[in-house]
Amino acid sequence: MMKMVFLSHPLSADTPSYGGAGEIKIGIEKSLRAGDSCNAQRWDVSNHAGTHIDAPRHFYDEGQTVDSFPPEHWICHGVAVLHLPLAAPRWIGPEDIKGIPSDIDCLLVKTGFQSRRKEAAYATDNPGLSAELAFMLHNAFPALRFVGMDFISVSRFTDRHGGRAAHKAFLDPAQPIVPIEDMDLSPLRVDSAVRRLWVVPIRVTDADGAPVTVIAELAW
Repeated sequence: MMKMVFLSHPLSADTPSYGGAGEIKIGIEKSLRAGDSCNAQRWDVSNHAGTHIDAPRHFYDEGQTVDSFPPEHWICHGVAVLHLPLAAPRWIGPEDIKGIPSDIDCLLVKTGFQSRRKEAAYATDNPGLSAELAFMLHNAFPALRFVGMDFISVSRFTDRHGGRAAHKAFLDPAQPIVPIEDMDLSPLRVDSAVRRLWVVPIRVTDADGAPVTVIAELAW
């Protein structure tokens, strides 16, 4: 059986932000009801809001930007899902990576933490991916280009120092593993396989990150 699903959240005024400090404003610029010729909105949003990617430029001045990657970079054909239910937020490390083939180009980490997306803790007491995990993935998974997660950031908000180290490790311009943060991984079941994955960013010149739409082709 085949099915196409979104693995990204739509942006809205209720979208949580890392640390709870950000805000998305969606306003009306033109309205048919007000007598304008069409409907149009104006958005005020961080480029690291909602489901988004971090490009190497986010932590390296000379790192790759969102618009510098070729089109084929955004399509994945070897996707693995790590089902890792967490009883409490913590750093996810090399010891958690089990049963994952070494030739993948995208790893999705499903913890179930997105069930708390409407709670303050989602933005302020989240799981994270450790720098040690990044180093292991670089060495053991040479084709890996993306790591996605169902929590708000690679960085644990309660450990900002460790979070910066983790981001820099993943985004090493020599071999970047691009994080896809704040994903909706609820459609992924234990018995489902991701045949292909499309990560579609908003392309802005020299952007260090961007909101993305993620679409997956599932089989089970």
